[in-house]
Amino acid sequence: MIITLEAAWLFLLAIPIACVAWTVTHEEVFREQGVLQQPL
Repeated sequence: MIITLEAAWLFLLAIPIACVAWTVTHEEVFREQGVLQQPL
């Protein structure tokens, strides 16, 4: 494989992993600040 193609695949595979990691790590922060609380 061409090195640029390998680098492109690496970034494409890293994007969803980074999104999931960001969501998991920031969910607790948002919960502590009351951002995710639904009004009754």
